[in-house]
Amino acid sequence: MPQPQPSKQHPEPSCTTPTPAPTTRKKSALHPRVAVLLGVPKAWHIPLILARLASVGPAVWWGSRCLYLVAEAVVFSPQTREWDLDGRLMVAEVALAAVWCGASAYLGYFFTDCVMSRWLLRYPPPSTLFRLLVLNLTNYAAITNLLSFTGAATDPFLLLPAWIAIAITLTLLYHLSSLSTGTNIRRETSAALRVFCLANFLTMCALLTVLHFSRRDRGLLADFSPDGITTSDKTTTASTY
Repeated sequence: MPQPQPSKQHPEPSCTTPTPAPTTRKKSALHPRVAVLLGVPKAWHIPLILARLASVGPAVWWGSRCLYLVAEAVVFSPQTREWDLDGRLMVAEVALAAVWCGASAYLGYFFTDCVMSRWLLRYPPPSTLFRLLVLNLTNYAAITNLLSFTGAATDPFLLLPAWIAIAITLTLLYHLSSLSTGTNIRRETSAALRVFCLANFLTMCALLTVLHFSRRDRGLLADFSPDGITTSDKTTTASTY
C-alpha cells in the first residue's frame, strides 16, 4: 500500500502590513534647530523665531529707505535732478548703501542665531527670549545713534560708509561669538564671508564705473600720444601761447 505523502503546508499570509519608513521633513533655515535638539517645548519655537527675526529690523528699514531714495531720484523725478558727478555718486552710493543694509541684515541674523544657541544651552527659554529682546533693542539703539552721530540720517552721502562700518562690526561680532561658543559652522561662516566679499566687490565696481563715465563726460580721460603728452595737456599748452 502506498503511503500518503504529507501535504505541503503553505505559510499563511501575514496580516500585518509593513510600516512605511518615517519621512523626514526638511527644516527651513528659520527653524530653531538648537531648540529642537535640546527638547525645548514647541510653544517657545515661534517666539524664539520672531525674536531672532527682529534682529534684521533696523537694516531692513534703512534698506527700504535707501531704495526709496534711489527710486525717487531715478523714476519719479529724473528731469528735475542735475546728473552731474555729485548726482551720480549720490544715487550710486545710496543704492550701494541698500546693498550693505542687506549684508548687515544677513550678518546680524546669523550673529543673533549664534548667540541664541549659546543662551539656550545655559538658560531656560524665557530667559533666552528676554535676552534676545534686550539684544534687539541694543542693536536698534546702536544703529540709530551711529547714523545720527555720523550725520548719515540726514546726509545721503554718509549712508554708505556708515553701513559699511556696521557690516564690519557685525562680521567681527559673529566670528567672535562663534569662536567663543565653539559653534563655528563652516557652511554659515563661509556664507557670511561670501556675502561680505560680494558687497565689497559690488561697491568697488559700481564706484569705479561712475567715476569712469563722469570723467569721460567731462573730457578728463587721458589720451596718451606717442610723445607721452596727453591731448588735454597739448590743448592747455597751445591755449597758453
